[in-house]
Parts: sequence; C-alpha cells; structure tokens
Amino acid sequence: MLKLFKKILVLWLAIQTGLGYSTASFAQTSNNSTMLRLFLPIRSADFPQLIETLEGKFSEYGFENIKIATTDDWHNFQQGLRHGRAGVYLAPPHFAAWAINKYNFLPLLKISKPLSYVITTTRADLSLFEVNDLAGRTVCTSNPLNLDYLLLNQALKKSIRSAKIEIVDSVEQQMQQPGTPCAAFSVSLHIFDKFALSQSDRWIRLQQSERQNNYVFVAHPEISPDQISNIRDYLSSDIGQQLLSPVLELFANDARLIPARVEDYPNTYSKILDRYWQ
Repeated sequence: MLKLFKKILVLWLAIQTGLGYSTASFAQTSNNSTMLRLFLPIRSADFPQLIETLEGKFSEYGFENIKIATTDDWHNFQQGLRHGRAGVYLAPPHFAAWAINKYNFLPLLKISKPLSYVITTTRADLSLFEVNDLAGRTVCTSNPLNLDYLLLNQALKKSIRSAKIEIVDSVEQQMQQPGTPCAAFSVSLHIFDKFALSQSDRWIRLQQSERQNNYVFVAHPEISPDQISNIRDYLSSDIGQQLLSPVLELFANDARLIPARVEDYPNTYSKILDRYWQ
C-alpha cells in the first residue's frame, strides 16, 4: 500500500509540474533586470484598467521588467520609431517598415487581417460626391502621421481649395455625434465597415487606400534573442492574445496575432514618411 501511495504521489507531482510549464518558460525573462518598455498605440484614459491588468499578468508570468507605455504622448511614440529607440512597439505598418528597414527592428507578430483606410461621409449631404467637394469643409482624422491623416493629406493635394483638417481624439466617436462639425471622416475600413453594417444606407466612401499588412509588434535589435523569443511566445499564446484583444480589436474584427516576417513590411510602406522624417 505504501509503494502504491508513493507512485500516486510521484504521478501527481509530475502532473502539477507539467501544468506549470508555461509559467516557468515565460518567467525566464525576469532574469534580465533591464526595464523593457512595451509601447501600445492606445490612450490610458480609454483603457483605465487594461494597463494595470496587463502589467499584473506580465509580472505573474515572470515579466517583472516590462513596463507598458501608452501613446498619451503621441510625439514620443512616433519619435521612438523614427529614431530607433529601444523597446517593443505595436506599430502601424508604415512606422514598422521605417524601423525595420532603417534600424533593423525585428518583426515579431502581426494582426492577421489587412489594414486599409477610407474617406467617408453621409449620404444625407447631397453636396458631397467626391474628394474635391470637401473644399472649404471640415474633415476629421486622427493624429499625424497616422495613415488616415496621410491618406487625407494626399487626397486633398489635388484640390484647388483645401478642406480644413480637424484632429480629434476619436474619429469613431465623432461619427456617432449628431452635432459633429465634421463633414467627412478619414477612418480605417475596419471602423467604416462597423458603421456600414449597423447603418447600411447612411455612409458612402469617397476614397479608399490600398490594403497593407496590419499593425505589428516590432522589437529593437539589441534586445536579447532569448527575451525576444519569450515575449513572442507569450504574446502569441492564448493568454497573451486574450489580454491584448481589446487593443487588437481596434484594428480588425476577430483580431489574432500571427508570425510576421521582414518581407511583410517593405520599404515602400515607409516611403510616405520620407517628406516628414528625412
């Protein structure tokens, strides 16, 4: 009976050890004492609990040296990628391509679905049929140099009389405001489709950009390979993707992270930034 009990005890311990494998493997990164910043393209005010939850879970799984950074200071987020500063960034495709091709950043994981932007307005405004009709009107978009902002700037270049570009915290919220000053909006196709599904007869597209690979996690080349491997494994795990889902859903429906390659973010993606960042 004693021998049988010992065998059962050994088996139970083996099972418990096996169940804890993921925590042990993720925890390897905690041996590196250097603080690593993980930049997410969100404002902390929009996700008051998410940052605390993410940092708590990262610490729980051994990532005690990771600090979540938001884009409350949008300039710092941009400049970090522009100048190749250390960190891991969830970056839009043109920023990612810049960092990859100029500073050898490593692409880790990308959102599986493609990304595109549209300039849209309501059918109710019968004076708007094309981009040129926006001359003298207010068009709302997000921060420079996001792709929605750049799409709008490129589209308005051909207009003799320019529209007024209004930078807003949330284009999506402005689209829902009855008294919005915006005659049109530059917004992701993902957001446009969401409105089109619920209000199919209300919205029309004036222009749409080409599709590109979506937002991607990129890592500074001086981060150790072991740390990069552990971060990639954690972020792509079911746990990591579940924690990040509120952020990923900003850029695609049913968003999932899949492996990314350097070839996914060619130099052509970042050409649009040359006139601003060179």
